Amino acid sequence: GYNQVFINLKGRELGGIVDPSQYDSVVNQVMAVLSSVRDPDTGEPVFSVVMKKSEAAAFGLFGNRVGDIVISAKPGYAPLGGFSPTGSPFVNATPLKTITGNHQDLPYYPELWAVFGAVGAGVGHGVLGLIQSTSVAPTVTALLGIDPPLNATGNPLPIFKPVTVTETTTQTSTTTLQATTTLTTTATTTQPVTTTVYETSVLTITSLIALILAAATVVLIFRRK
Repeated sequence: GYNQVFINLKGRELGGIVDPSQYDSVVNQVMAVLSSVRDPDTGEPVFSVVMKKSEAAAFGLFGNRVGDIVISAKPGYAPLGGFSPTGSPFVNATPLKTITGNHQDLPYYPELWAVFGAVGAGVGHGVLGLIQSTSVAPTVTALLGIDPPLNATGNPLPIFKPVTVTETTTQTSTTTLQATTTLTTTATTTQPVTTTVYETSVLTITSLIALILAAATVVLIFRRK
């Protein structure tokens, strides 16, 4: 997590007092003060990150909701709102009183690693290892079948079961027998159908009877198959 400083800029903030022409100068002054803060006991810098808004995109922070200055304290330190009761920039944290929890520090600190688990229909079995938190939102939206958030930068995690799709096709064949009267027989099957077409121009009664018997034979063949 990160803490952010918003400059009280005229024209952007309600009651802003910093003129846009002074914006860069004020940002640089605030960053210099924050970078100079050191632990009085060890002398080490308190903040591991002090950067401008334009540099924060490398950490996945961008858009209008990002502060003008982004800071991240080292483990063991936590910025608090308000004024120091002693006048010192440092106050010893009293568990459950001064501070009960915080979102801070850089994501590569092992102390901040969390557990990700997914259970449910469509989710396979396995162990992913280390993942990026930016992949959580795209994974959830993929499970729900909806579009990911507009500014999402991660990709869905490989947790989905493979899906087998079975497709059945139906083939229709039409056999037309031409005589003095046109006779049509239709058969529907999932297998290829062999058809025979009989053509004639003038049929005697005997030929017509033979033709009808031939058509009946075709129908019987279809039924036996």
